[in-house]
Formats: sequence, C-alpha cells, structure tokens
Amino acid sequence: NATIPEDLQPTQRVVSVLATDADAGENKLITYSIFSGDSLGIFRISPLNGEGLITLAGSLDFKVQNRYILMVRATDSKGLYDTAEVNIQVIDTNQNRPEFQGTPYTFKVDENTAIGKSVYQILALDKDSGQNALISYKLHDTTSFAIDEFTGVIITRVNLDREEMQGTTFVVTANDHGTPSLTAT
Repeated sequence: NATIPEDLQPTQRVVSVLATDADAGENKLITYSIFSGDSLGIFRISPLNGEGLITLAGSLDFKVQNRYILMVRATDSKGLYDTAEVNIQVIDTNQNRPEFQGTPYTFKVDENTAIGKSVYQILALDKDSGQNALISYKLHDTTSFAIDEFTGVIITRVNLDREEMQGTTFVVTANDHGTPSLTAT
C-alpha cells in the first residue's frame, strides 16, 4: 500500500512489491506486471534488485481519481505466477489559489449604519479539497470596516460620516489553509 501526493512527478517511486520463488537458477527469476487497475497507464512496474518497482508513468489528479487498486502479477520463468493487490491512495496537494467570485466588489453603506452592522459579504472559492480549500479572509487599508475571517462578512467598525468620507477603497485577501498557503487579492 502507498499514499502519494497528486503532484508526484513521472518516474518517481510509488511502492515496491516482492515475490519469492523457492526454485534455483533460471527458474528463480521473476518478472512483474500490472494486469488490472491501471487502464490509463498511470503506473509502470520494472524489476529492481529482485523486486517490482512501481513508478509513476503519467500525471495524477486527486479530483479525477484519488484511489487506485492495482493487481500485480509475479511470474517465474516456468510461467507459474501469483498476484497481489496494491492499494494506492492519492492525496490532494495545494495547487490552486482561492478565486474571488463576482469581482470587482462595489457596495453602498448609509452614513447612519450602526457600528458592527453587516454591510456586504464577499466570497472566494478554492478548487482544491480539504484543508487546501478552507479559506480565511483579511481586510487591508481600512480602519472603517472589519471582516469575519471565516464568512467574508464585512461589518462597520466606526460611525460613518459622508461629510468626512464620501467613499473608500480597501483590499481583501483570501488565504487557503494549505501548505504552503496560497493567496488571492
């Protein structure tokens, strides 16, 4: 069994299998093959020091397929064989930045709006999964507004006065929780 990241590069090692044969000499030589579970040719098996080394031959995508069950055959020189099941779990890697939806954002706020009142909500989505898709928001370049880091809801922090401020521009960042964290602005 093996667990591998979806960004594993072709030719890199996935896992090895080992079969033994009690025969001697030429009859002891074993060849390995993948005979089921890899219809797209994502994996390759090659002999290495008597083992069957499974390497990556193609590209992985967690969202397309996150688990492979390979059936591997070990065959000796007389044609006798045995099979083994090899389970490969693909884990999502943080490959995508969050993407803001419906930008640019423009909204109006009445000058009599109470402090702490919700005035707008922004939304960013991430095409990854799990922790890699969780998003936190931060607000920059303003002291008049705050943002809920989990929901994207923007609230007022001060009493707004149209005579003092007719408009404002500020920046919002969305960070995912992957490693490394990716950011959108």
